[in-house]
Amino acid sequence: MMNQQNYADYLALLSDWHKKMVEEHIADYGEILPHVLADCITVPLVNALRDDCTEWIVKYCAVLEVLWKEGSPEIQNVLEVTILERLTDDAILLKNSEDQFLRHSVTGLTRKLCRISGLI
Repeated sequence: MMNQQNYADYLALLSDWHKKMVEEHIADYGEILPHVLADCITVPLVNALRDDCTEWIVKYCAVLEVLWKEGSPEIQNVLEVTILERLTDDAILLKNSEDQFLRHSVTGLTRKLCRISGLI
C-alpha cells in the first residue's frame, strides 16, 4: 500500500521536473505534506487537459490509477479531495476530464469524478 513516502518517491520517478518538485517540497516543509505535494500532479494535469496534450493526459491518467489502486486511505483522499476536486472547478475542464478518463480506461475515476462534481 502506498504511504506518504512511497507517494513522494513515485512522483519523483515521473520526470526530472517532478523529482525537483518533490525535493523542493521536502526542503521547504521538512516533511511530506501529501495534499500540498499534489500540485505536482494537479497543475500539469490541468494544463494537459486544457491544451488537449494526449501524451501527458495518458501519463497522468496512469498516475491517477496507481494512486487510486495502490494508495493508502490517506493517498486516496489526496486524489479525491485535492486532485479530482480541482478538475471540477471549471465546467469545460470537467467535461474534458471525463472524456479523457473514459478514453484512457480510468472508468472508476470517471465515476468518482462525476460523483464528486454532483453529476450523478
